[in-house]
Amino acid sequence: MRAFLIPGTLAAALTMACLGSARAQEQTPAAPQEKPAEVMAPAAPPTLEAPAPAAAAKRPAKISKKLEAEFARGAKAYDQKNYEEALSIWLPLTAEGNARVLYNVGLMYANGLGIPKDDYVEAYRWFEISANRAEDPREKKKAERMRDMVGLELTPDQLAEAKARVKAWHPKRHLWR
Repeated sequence: MRAFLIPGTLAAALTMACLGSARAQEQTPAAPQEKPAEVMAPAAPPTLEAPAPAAAAKRPAKISKKLEAEFARGAKAYDQKNYEEALSIWLPLTAEGNARVLYNVGLMYANGLGIPKDDYVEAYRWFEISANRAEDPREKKKAERMRDMVGLELTPDQLAEAKARVKAWHPKRHLWR
């Protein structure tokens, strides 16, 4: 089976996907820059129309602090090229159903990181589940793109197996939330 790589971008995508949000939270926002004084135009006469409601910003799904801490611990292991440890940390987190965790596990399976050989059936499974659970359209599209690329490497029997594994997967249910 040949290695599954996206020319020039897979390593960067894996690094950004694994570490992007963890590092983004650590960074402090830049101080706002002063704007030059603007010439004030005369105010428009008041109207009786109500202003159009602003588009409701979609909030990202709440992530428990424990999940975020474990994800960061896995990212640290990944940074240190200890892929087996990173995968052993992230695999149990897949039960939570977080799309980012699912996507990263899919990348590790697609690239054979932390496992004996590339496992495209498992990679397809995790990308498909990630795409189904992602709330952000960009994350969904990214997972779908990776799922489709991995799907090209699968035989029809392997694809059927991967889809059966997707149907068999269920996130952990929280009764007391």
